[in-house]
Amino acid sequence: MVRYINSNPTEDLGQKALVDRFDISSRQISRLFQKHLRMGVGVYVRKVRFSKACGLMATSELKVTEIAELTGYGSQITFSRTFKQMAGVSPSQWRHDKKKELF
Repeated sequence: MVRYINSNPTEDLGQKALVDRFDISSRQISRLFQKHLRMGVGVYVRKVRFSKACGLMATSELKVTEIAELTGYGSQITFSRTFKQMAGVSPSQWRHDKKKELF
């Protein structure tokens, strides 16, 4: 399941979708994630998407809207809000700061 999430960040990765895909109960999914990763499935999905977004922003010139799409966010607004919660800065500010670090 973790491999699937890591490989398919643009898919619907909500708990219901995972229940349907893996034919396992929602409760079992929650227990497995808590036991092995010490976090809920939603938190794990956000971390995977955030990590992939950071990689794309650091290594490409893609627009923030394109990165939002490629990492499974429904809109740039949702992406930007989630990114700011996780990084403490907006995606564009993060990219700007990263470029300054490199030079």
